[in-house]
Amino acid sequence: MCDTNTGAYCRARVKIPFEAVRDITKRLAGDAEAAIDRDAVLTDVEAESSQCPEVVAEVKSRVVGGRILLVDGFTITAADTPENQEEYPQNPAQAEGLGFPILRCVSLISMTTGMLVDLACGPYCGKESGETALLWQLLDQLQPGDILVADSYYCTYWLVGACRARGVKVVMKNHHKRDDHPNGARRLNKHERVVVWT
Repeated sequence: MCDTNTGAYCRARVKIPFEAVRDITKRLAGDAEAAIDRDAVLTDVEAESSQCPEVVAEVKSRVVGGRILLVDGFTITAADTPENQEEYPQNPAQAEGLGFPILRCVSLISMTTGMLVDLACGPYCGKESGETALLWQLLDQLQPGDILVADSYYCTYWLVGACRARGVKVVMKNHHKRDDHPNGARRLNKHERVVVWT
C-alpha cells in the first residue's frame, strides 16, 4: 500500500543537486533529438491522418536541417524561506513580507520531441534579470542549423545578430514598438517585408 505522506520523498529530492537534474534532463533531450531522422518528412496522406493542425502538418512535410527550438519565459514561486527571499526577492509591487520569492525562468524546448533542452533561472527583478538576459545564458546551447522560435518580446537586433553569428535562424513576430512598414522595406506580400537592420 502506498503511503500518502510524501515527506520522505521530499527530503530525498532535496538532496539531489540541481546540476545533476539539469545534466540528466539535457542528456535525455539530446538523445531524443539524436534519434530523430531529420530527412524524414510526412507524405500528404500521413500529414492528413496525423490529426495535427494543418500548419504543423505543412512544416512536417519539409526537410529541416537542425533542431526547432521554442524559447519562452515564465515565473514560478519558491518556498518562503529566508534563503530564497534573499536570492529571489518577492515582487516589489507587493507589501514587504506578503509575497513569496519569485524566480524568472527561460526555457528552450524542442518542438520536435517536446522535451526541455535547457533552462536558465534568476531573480524576478533587478539588474540582468529579464528574459532576454536569461536567454543570453542559453545561447551556447544553440547549434548551426537550428531554428529558434520566439515571441515578439525577444525580437531585438542583438539577439537576431547573435543567432545569425551562430548559424541559427530565427522565427518571431516583430516587436510591437518597432515599425512593421519602415521606409526602404521591400514588400513581399500583405504580411511580409524584407528589412535591413543596420
